[in-house]
Amino acid sequence: MIRGKPLSKRQPPIYITWVSCALPHVFLSAGYTYMKNITDVSNDFGGNTLTVPIVGTGGNCQRRERFKSNTNFTPRQQFIVTYSYDLPVGRQRRFLPNMPALLNGVLGGWGLVGVTQFQSGRYLTPFYTGLDPAGSTPGTASQLPDRIGDGNLPRNQRNTFTSNPFFDTSAFQCPGGSVINGQQNLLSAGCPQSTPQNVGRFGNSSPDIIQGPGINTWNLAIAKKFNLPREDTSLELSCQMANPWNHPSWEASPNVNLSSPATVGRYRDTRNDFIEPFSYGNRKIFLQVRIDF
Repeated sequence: MIRGKPLSKRQPPIYITWVSCALPHVFLSAGYTYMKNITDVSNDFGGNTLTVPIVGTGGNCQRRERFKSNTNFTPRQQFIVTYSYDLPVGRQRRFLPNMPALLNGVLGGWGLVGVTQFQSGRYLTPFYTGLDPAGSTPGTASQLPDRIGDGNLPRNQRNTFTSNPFFDTSAFQCPGGSVINGQQNLLSAGCPQSTPQNVGRFGNSSPDIIQGPGINTWNLAIAKKFNLPREDTSLELSCQMANPWNHPSWEASPNVNLSSPATVGRYRDTRNDFIEPFSYGNRKIFLQVRIDF
């Protein structure tokens, strides 16, 4: 039985918002948020129900302070910009204000709207597959390693387009010897042994200490509204573009298993989900006709 109330500490976010409507035909709103969320449970959506981390527990649930770390679903920084711009072409606009009605119907009155999001990456938990180094739980399972360095690489070295890991895998070692409680502790070159003998303890690393690649999403639309003869009725044509630059957003849960040296820390896939108004997948273009009445 596990006693005590799980820790879930959220530092009040810091918000900085700037809104500008000073320029004609332009709207711009920008917001920056700094967040820090610390917990010692893997599921802090569940109120007071304690769920120990999914890796490296080894049955050592009483020393919960070793699990105190970031939550993987709370980004540290987020910057969102929303904007709109009336293109300065057509009647009552800066360029060609006396444009013939037919030509204005084609070229004039268009507007651009968009939402752009920049967000730091989610926190990840490096682990290895092996015997419980404390010898308290039989069998092979996922374990937390020893952390002998920071593990987070400088931003200019976290290039996901190379074949190199996006975090420093050499900052982690697997505690324990080659034999624990008479069982062979099979470790690969990806996570070398930190000691030649049994250590009688768990790895000292904490969950969610590596920051993965961030998010860079753009969503744009160009639209034009036509007033119809019927009162308060209009027709809108729009071209909506999700991720127009086709910038990749890497998978949310890459391989962080130190026992897989060929693939650990390397992103293999990109996200392809759409959470309105943000698209994290490949470029998508939608043509839309809407009647408002």
